[in-house]
Amino acid sequence: MQLSFSHRKATEALNFFAIKAGGRINKMKALKLVFFADRYHFRQYGRPVTNDEYIAMEYGPVPSGCKDLAEMSGFPGRTREGLCRKKCLSLRSVRISVIVKSARGRVFANGY
Repeated sequence: MQLSFSHRKATEALNFFAIKAGGRINKMKALKLVFFADRYHFRQYGRPVTNDEYIAMEYGPVPSGCKDLAEMSGFPGRTREGLCRKKCLSLRSVRISVIVKSARGRVFANGY
């Protein structure tokens, strides 16, 4: 069964965790929380929330697509170093319906 990565769900998940952390969250913490949310949802419902691919890294599994989203910059022409921020910022409220639609609201029901 081939699942395709959902940019919308991944973006909303990262935004959700940033808001829960007061509007700003450490990138590594956000990626680990996405991993745990995907793992929980997979165990409960047989499929992950974000459908992301995980890569093995020094500090554990990392969702590849979410990592790319967390490092994206809205300013073209920036250097590679400028893309690797340590914090994820929330710029708007969460569209929880994007996540709840597939996750049935259980993963994020109790915060993080």
